[in-house]
Amino acid sequence: MHDQQQDIMQQTEEHRRFLEEQFRLLKAAEEAVGLQGKRLESLVEAVQPHLQARWGAFEQGAAPPSGNRSSETPVTVAAGTSQPVPPIYRGSSKKEKHDFMDSYAISTRRIKALNQGTQASIFVMPLSACIEQSTMVRICGFELFKDERDVTEREWKNYFLSAHIPDHTVYKTLEREVKSLCMNIELQDAESRLSRLMADYTLSWID
Repeated sequence: MHDQQQDIMQQTEEHRRFLEEQFRLLKAAEEAVGLQGKRLESLVEAVQPHLQARWGAFEQGAAPPSGNRSSETPVTVAAGTSQPVPPIYRGSSKKEKHDFMDSYAISTRRIKALNQGTQASIFVMPLSACIEQSTMVRICGFELFKDERDVTEREWKNYFLSAHIPDHTVYKTLEREVKSLCMNIELQDAESRLSRLMADYTLSWID
C-alpha cells in the first residue's frame, strides 16, 4: 500500500512539473507574439512617414474638382511634342496604383516647373482623363458602383490613395528584407555608406 501511494505521489509530481513546463512554454510563446506585434507596429510607424512623403506629391498634384474651376482665371493650354505626357492607368493591383501615382506626381511636377518659366499655362490632366476606358468601366461598375459621370476628382484621388493603407502581410516581408540589409564598407566615407544603406532600405519598402 505504501509503495502504491509513493507511485501515485510520484506520478502526480511528474504531471505537475509537466503542466508547469507547458505553461512556461505557452507564456514564452505569448511574449514572443507580443514582441513580434510591437516590432511590426514600430515598423509601421517608421515606414509611414516615407509613404506619406512618397504619395504627398500625388495628393497635392491632382487637378481640383470641376465644380471649383468656374471661379478660376481661364488658362491658355499649351500643346506640343515637348510637353509632359500624363500616364495612363490600366492596372488593378496596389503595386500598379503605386506606379501610376509615382508617374502622375512626376508629370505634375514637370508641368508646374514649365508653368513657372513660360507665359502659357499647361493644363494638369485630371485623374479621370488618365484612366484607360475599359479599366474605367471595370472600376466604376465593380468597385465604385457609380456611373463614370458621377465620380468626382476627389473620389478618384481617394481611390488611388487607398493603395497605401498598411497591409501587415507586406510588413512581414519588409521585416525580412530589412534583416538582409548591410553597410557597404567598400565606400570610403561615412556619408556615402549611410546614403547607400538608406537607398537599399528605400528599395526594400517600395518594391
